[in-house]
Amino acid sequence: MFDYNPSTQDLYNYRKQSDESSLNILEYEIIEPSKLRPWSRKIPDIFATKKNEHENCECGKERFTGHRSEVHLHDHRLWERDNFFQIAKPAVLMTPSNLPVEFVSSGYKVQPFESVKLKIKITDSPTKEINAKFSSYFGIIDCPLFSTFEIQDEHHSTFNQKITVEDFNAKLQETKYIPQIYDGRKLEDIVTLEVTGEVSFKIRFPVTIERTKIPVLTQRKTEAIIDRVTVITKTYLRYPCLKRLIESIGQFYPGITVIVADDNPDSKFEQIRSSSTNVKQYKMPEKEGWFAGRALAQSQVRTQFYLWVDDDFVFSKETDLKYMVYVAESTGFDIIGGALDNHVRGGWAKEDFIDIRSGNDGYCFRRKRYRNFDLPGFEQECQVVDVIENFFLARTNTVGKIRFDPEFENKGHREFFIDAIGELRVAWCSKPLILHKNNCVPSENKEVYTSDRFGKNIKDFNSRIAEMWYQRSHIKCSSEVY
Repeated sequence: MFDYNPSTQDLYNYRKQSDESSLNILEYEIIEPSKLRPWSRKIPDIFATKKNEHENCECGKERFTGHRSEVHLHDHRLWERDNFFQIAKPAVLMTPSNLPVEFVSSGYKVQPFESVKLKIKITDSPTKEINAKFSSYFGIIDCPLFSTFEIQDEHHSTFNQKITVEDFNAKLQETKYIPQIYDGRKLEDIVTLEVTGEVSFKIRFPVTIERTKIPVLTQRKTEAIIDRVTVITKTYLRYPCLKRLIESIGQFYPGITVIVADDNPDSKFEQIRSSSTNVKQYKMPEKEGWFAGRALAQSQVRTQFYLWVDDDFVFSKETDLKYMVYVAESTGFDIIGGALDNHVRGGWAKEDFIDIRSGNDGYCFRRKRYRNFDLPGFEQECQVVDVIENFFLARTNTVGKIRFDPEFENKGHREFFIDAIGELRVAWCSKPLILHKNNCVPSENKEVYTSDRFGKNIKDFNSRIAEMWYQRSHIKCSSEVY
């Protein structure tokens, strides 16, 4: 089914090249974590300039800062503190030219329960005498020559007697960095070595402290689409649409599982049955909402992928799930979108790039068009994007980490893809197509359906969405560039 299947030898060669390029020159050792203590959330001074307080951005007339509150500002400050090393830019470390020292300037990455030998060698005359001092924030430098002490959460290792360059280099061969601070997320430390005396210089280099991540895979036995993909949807007051959708799914993919999140009122509820598909219908409280339903449906998927469709879609012979799986597997992408009604995107769908800029009082959101961003290997068929329409294949174990926030009860789409920025790889492909036929709402339900979906007062409805954007994501304004 696939063009590339990595062999055992391929994987061995890849790992061997990786070892030779990095791990082979760094020596790690498992240690007892007896001296570890939790991170206090204090940010070292060297990182204090990471955030540009003078950044500003502006976008269209749609501004949301009228919903500012002290509660929100407090929560946002805590979010910045608690996610500092995930959102901040790396510390800027400059090393002057022509220093009499060779050292590994990057590539140190340890688990909290590991030590790593530092690779440093002074290249000046071996008989010159020096003094030396190491400092770091989240770890200590272990060397028999040094006495270690702590000043205001900063670890210092100092040798107060003179030593020759030759002897110091000999000791450096056994010098280790040992983490002292633990956090469940990544920490970035900065190690400083300052040498004075007949040789004088200062160097800095980063050390990353991070737990090892293990794979999360899906248990499966075959390559069959019905074993790899689950179709999921949400329905409200549109049972004729839903029945038509399920019938079309069964026509092209008999036996596949279809998960339905259903928040119809009890008086309207119908038990959905199908002889051609495996329907799992989950009854929700009445009007629980759009994203709540998507979240429920996603949470019940047991296959490697799921296909999101609206309940007023109809499968056709061009709804090619095998192709979508093939693209996902070939590229490693997490979301593969398809076409609605025709193979060329227009209007809303073409504006597929989300541009987020920072500002003092919030983020600026702009949605515009990517240009010439073809997906490698599928240049004539697929493009890399940030946001797509409601027909897409999703990798369950990665896309499932992005939450469908149930606060978006009646309207929500861009919000999910905003949350996915920097987390998921998204592409749109022209080849797979599904039909959109929304003329299936029963006449007796149309008025209630329209009112519940868009609200009775559009101004109040839009104000609620604006409040959510600001309070939830600290977005102060938005614009759409068509």
